[in-house]
Amino acid sequence: MSVNVDSIRPNSSGPLRESCHLLADSDLELEEFACRLRIAKSAKHGDYYDLSSARRVWAVRMGAVEVGSRDLVAVRRIGRRGEQAR
Repeated sequence: MSVNVDSIRPNSSGPLRESCHLLADSDLELEEFACRLRIAKSAKHGDYYDLSSARRVWAVRMGAVEVGSRDLVAVRRIGRRGEQAR
């Protein structure tokens, strides 16, 4: 199991000028990690959270794995398949 963040990039929609995605192998792991980052459950976008650059730094310090955007898409697909199999 792992929690992953991709690179910060400009955000044209939403409240953050720049953001990245926080994803995990399971919803439970994602929600527990988001709780540790003090992110409200209501901020969840389906199977990920948007993070500001400051929160991204904290996520990495807390053990999130830095991955490229393409890698994050692969993690997302694999993670969702695993959740469906359970």
